[in-house]
Amino acid sequence: MPTYNRADVLPRALQSALRQTYEALEVIVVDDGSTDDTEAVVAALDDPRVRYVLQPRNAGVSAARNRGIREARGEFIAFLDSDDEWFPDKIERQVARFREVNNRVGLLYCGVRSVSDRRGDWTFRPKHRGDVYEAMLQRNVIHTGSGVVIRREVVDVVGGFDEEIPAIEDYEYWLRIARHFEFDFVEEPLFRYFDETDLDRKSLDTQDNHDARAYLFNKHRAEMRRVGVAPLFLTESARRHLRGPRPAGAIARRLLLQALWERPTYHPALLLLISSSAQAGRQWASQLSWMPRRTSSDGEVQL
Repeated sequence: MPTYNRADVLPRALQSALRQTYEALEVIVVDDGSTDDTEAVVAALDDPRVRYVLQPRNAGVSAARNRGIREARGEFIAFLDSDDEWFPDKIERQVARFREVNNRVGLLYCGVRSVSDRRGDWTFRPKHRGDVYEAMLQRNVIHTGSGVVIRREVVDVVGGFDEEIPAIEDYEYWLRIARHFEFDFVEEPLFRYFDETDLDRKSLDTQDNHDARAYLFNKHRAEMRRVGVAPLFLTESARRHLRGPRPAGAIARRLLLQALWERPTYHPALLLLISSSAQAGRQWASQLSWMPRRTSSDGEVQL
């Protein structure tokens, strides 16, 4: 469990881990250089299953997760964000599922109950199992990392989280895992995800997410091209630039042109490019109409 300055919500996550019906559990809290009361919150639990690890400086969530992976001693590794909440039988049901599937399954995820002050409450139910690599190259089929459990040997093959990517580091890690292992899931929701705007979430940082998608594309470009999904990924990145709080039409159009270079007949990119260009033209015309005017001596209006 990585955490940074979340002493106010950390007890909820910690208690949900300690209430698990699965008994053979260690809870590793990696404090990524917090300056609040995080250490005191953990110490107050006084539970031998909890291990507190302090990072000497704030190095980011990927570094914190990697530290937790190195400290972990179990056969399976589960991830829990410090502002989420596991249901009591989550780990028990996922470990039981691991016992049922073949050894090619390296990652197991689950359904999610999402609590949102922006979109209202809703439920995510997983759909992708088996070889999900091509699907993952297009988009993250896993809702969020608090539902993920991996086998220990996955780390030996894939390594840890990429500490250079500025956001969506979990998506990038699951993508690398999917290249080598199959996925499976428990369909029912097994944890609660709090999607609240007052939380300091990387997923809410629009610019970091744009930068991270560009980083991910550059890192996995060859594989995206090999399976033919590069234009799909680029078009989705363009859509995100267009619908953000500060739409970046020029960047979006550059991404769409790149998508069309990858596949000239990819109609979604072409239609979005036409729509975006038309909107840019209307904005330009609107700005032009507000330019100052002057009248010549013969009465002709001049710009």
